[in-house]
Amino acid sequence: MPVHVDYLVLGLGGMGSSALYHLARRGLKVLGVEQFGIAHYRGSSHGETRIIRKAYFEHPDYIPLLQRAYTLWEDLEQESGKSLLNLCGLMVAGPPEGDVIKGVHLAEERHGVQVETLETAEAQRRFPGFQLPEGFEVTFEPEAGFLHVEDCVQAHMDCALNHGAQIVLHEPIESLLVTETEIEIQTANQHWVAEGVIVTAGAWAGECLKDLQ
Repeated sequence: MPVHVDYLVLGLGGMGSSALYHLARRGLKVLGVEQFGIAHYRGSSHGETRIIRKAYFEHPDYIPLLQRAYTLWEDLEQESGKSLLNLCGLMVAGPPEGDVIKGVHLAEERHGVQVETLETAEAQRRFPGFQLPEGFEVTFEPEAGFLHVEDCVQAHMDCALNHGAQIVLHEPIESLLVTETEIEIQTANQHWVAEGVIVTAGAWAGECLKDLQ
């Protein structure tokens, strides 16, 4: 007989482990399925670090999400007892009229992100490893830094389990069936039914999404 849960999370990397944790934290009965192990080298969240910054020059609409993310990373550090976030600051340099520098200042203007603008001489003194071209503008964001990415995945998984989540590792999904009311999956050894599914399978998402229509 299949085991019933509220939600399935397919893929437990950076996104999936976080989704599993937050669903479990809300009191839902959740199952995470990962065809490899935790923080494996085949996914997008492998390696030691990932950058994090509030002055997201690509588009200011991301910044409220980043501000919320900072709060959630700090919450996870407290709950897990792990040091995950290192706010070492970030230097950005480029032509003043370029998209990067303009985007940094747009983040500063629209969302009050703390950004310092440095004179070239001051920037060379503080960052002697860089030779800055003439005419470049230099900014420094003190609240930027990096995350210990595999530790983040592990912390999310540990805390999700503490909140009652279940996980299945090293078992690819053999079949995925969708009806009007539920989603049913079968691995080599187990059979599960859920009301909803979150697909965070990275490069393997196409197969799941094809079955989900």
